[in-house]
Amino acid sequence: MGIEALAAVLARFAVAILQWWVAREDIKRGERQRLLIEQLGLERAALDWTMRLCVILLALLLSACATAPAGSKAFRQLPILQAEPIRGLCRVASEPKPCVAVLEVDWQALVIWAKGSCLAHGGTRETCQAE
Repeated sequence: MGIEALAAVLARFAVAILQWWVAREDIKRGERQRLLIEQLGLERAALDWTMRLCVILLALLLSACATAPAGSKAFRQLPILQAEPIRGLCRVASEPKPCVAVLEVDWQALVIWAKGSCLAHGGTRETCQAE
C-alpha cells in the first residue's frame, strides 16, 4: 500500500469519526456548532495553502519561461588566432599609448565574432555595429 493510499484511508477514517461525533444526539448544539466552525476554519486554511502553492508554482513556471536566449552555438568559442599579439607603444595625438598589434586576418575574425555574438544575443544591427 502506497503512502497516498494510506493517507487517504486515514483521512476517510478521521472524517468518519468527525461525522459520527457531530451526528451524536447527546452533544449539545453549541458543541456541534463549534466543531463545524473549526472544520470550516480547517477548510479555509487548506484553501489558503492551495492558493499559495498555486501562486508559487505559477511564479516558477513564469521564471522558467523567461530564460535568456541561448544564442548561436557558433559564437560560444573565440576564434583561434594565427599569430600571437604583440604588445607595444603607439603614438595617438603625439602621446604614447599602450597598444596591441595583431594580424589583420585575426583582427577581422575577432570583429566578426564580436558582432555575430552581439547579434546572436539579441542586439540590433545598429547596437552591434553590424552593417
